[in-house]
Amino acid sequence: MSVPAVIEFGETTFAAPGARFTRRRDGLDSGTLEWFSPNLAAFTLGDAAPGYSGLIIQEIEIEEDYPGRYVHRLQCLGVLGDKPNRRVKSVFRQTTDTFDEGSEEWIMLGQGVIAVGSTPAAHPTMICVDRSEELLEAGFYHVTASYRGLLGARGYKRRISVNENIISPSEPVYLNQPGGWPDQALPSQFSLPKIVVQDSYVTSTPPNTIAIPGMLTPPDPPPIQNFYWEDSMDKIVFNWPWGWKLAGIDADNIPGSSIWATTYTYEFQWSVLPR
Repeated sequence: MSVPAVIEFGETTFAAPGARFTRRRDGLDSGTLEWFSPNLAAFTLGDAAPGYSGLIIQEIEIEEDYPGRYVHRLQCLGVLGDKPNRRVKSVFRQTTDTFDEGSEEWIMLGQGVIAVGSTPAAHPTMICVDRSEELLEAGFYHVTASYRGLLGARGYKRRISVNENIISPSEPVYLNQPGGWPDQALPSQFSLPKIVVQDSYVTSTPPNTIAIPGMLTPPDPPPIQNFYWEDSMDKIVFNWPWGWKLAGIDADNIPGSSIWATTYTYEFQWSVLPR
């Protein structure tokens, strides 16, 4: 009676000790693993390595250890760890008068993992507005995603302009101002200030479009110099709205989100002016 050369007990497919890995900050990781198996076709190119879901088998070297027993050396590329994706870089910055911005770089298995309109896990109010994918190897891509949105609550940015506004009444008028002519109506031409305040916000609130037309005072308004005209009704005109009013709204929305960059333009209007 012949005796077999080898008698096996337990598992017939198992990993050999001594697996080797190389990790890279901005490239694909690599690994070499050895497995024993009686099956010549135990592993398939393009599959994930056993126990390493982010490493994809690129090359298999098979050596017969003894009849019916093979050593499989697996050369792998990908991302070492439990997940097949790795974030390489993340930069976000706040601004004062427009959308906050950010960008992230990833190494990812497969295409379309990050979609335009999606949000990064750490910044749920930032929206992906642009992305690019560069094929590396083994079905992995270098993905760059650009984001816009709002990183946190913040105040508004203000711009004030005061320009000259020349008034030329068609009839003689009184001017009750220092250096004016309060005692008699004279043919006149004089300068009034045109005061404009622009406040820029980034919020999750849509613009207040029903505020035009109407009186609306900006927060913490700048001081205004008062002017008075004393004349007959046929020589003056009454304005509405008067005082502070909202004269314009310029709003930009990130598509698919509730984030708005809005600029409100306020102007000051005198209640009475000469014709």
